[in-house]
Amino acid sequence: MTRTARSCVCARMAKRRGSASSSSSSTSFSFSPSRGWIYFNVGAERGSRHIPHSDDPGRVARRAYTYLHLLIVTGIVLTAVGDEFLLAHPTGRVEPSVALSVLGGPAIYLAGNLLFKQTTTGRWPLSHVVGLALLAVAAVLSPIANPLALGFAATTVLIVVAVLEVRFRHRGRAPARSS
Repeated sequence: MTRTARSCVCARMAKRRGSASSSSSSTSFSFSPSRGWIYFNVGAERGSRHIPHSDDPGRVARRAYTYLHLLIVTGIVLTAVGDEFLLAHPTGRVEPSVALSVLGGPAIYLAGNLLFKQTTTGRWPLSHVVGLALLAVAAVLSPIANPLALGFAATTVLIVVAVLEVRFRHRGRAPARSS
């Protein structure tokens, strides 16, 4: 089942189960647009411009679009597992497997994007480093949070990363730190 279809089904279930289910459905659904925003807004465009002009376009393209996309896809799949946990049990105690999937999925996705952008531009995106640090803080706080709070934190971090990247770009500053 696609994320959109699953979210629609869960939204119907949420009407029967209460506001926690409704919130978990919204949090789960919000990952998709924030994920696309991070990848397609800046990264894909820069990659397509940089690769043909690099010293070894074949090597750069192979690393960026073959190997590093494995991390990106792994992050998406792990996030889907986290969504399943979140939708089934939005409240209660956070098990380590829940924290790993709810926070680890976005962290792996963000790390894959960070490495992709570093490979295609030669620079480390500061926005992504900030996002990974925020996810690490959320992981440290996970024993005192519930699954819904972790899902909300992970989605919020991805939105913050996307906004920071756009703000850096529109201010004329490089959205990355030199390596």
